[in-house]
Amino acid sequence: MWVMPDILVTTLGQTFGERLIELLGRGPQEVFELIEKHGIECEAERAGTLHCAVGRKGLEESEIRAEQWQRRGVPVEMFNAEETRRRIGGGDYGGALLDKRAGTIQPLAYARGLARVALASGAKIFTQSTVLAVSDIGPRWKVDTEPGLFMRIG
Repeated sequence: MWVMPDILVTTLGQTFGERLIELLGRGPQEVFELIEKHGIECEAERAGTLHCAVGRKGLEESEIRAEQWQRRGVPVEMFNAEETRRRIGGGDYGGALLDKRAGTIQPLAYARGLARVALASGAKIFTQSTVLAVSDIGPRWKVDTEPGLFMRIG
């Protein structure tokens, strides 16, 4: 979610804003832990992600974003234009923000790996089913689909 952390706090309030920021920030860690736990082969590279700043406005926004994340103890780093060019092999960016929490995966291999784990755990996978509603019914989930089919997960 590419929103300024302070905007979430302003919009949702201190408690819920910081809670959402923490939840979003843990996303990459959760993904990489699932990959490791289940041995999912998906070309996982945990080297961070580089968000390149286009123009002066983009650079200013990246610098503000970096400051807001750093204030929360998040491992992000700003690069100037020269360092950005060196890291990506060219380009005309004013700078870049490196978020060290993230990385890259091969998405189809990841999805297939998650499906394998889910099936091995007893889940049933339905394809080409439009989901109309999802309900927590205690120890299970109920998923209402079109045209009136349903499945229980869990």
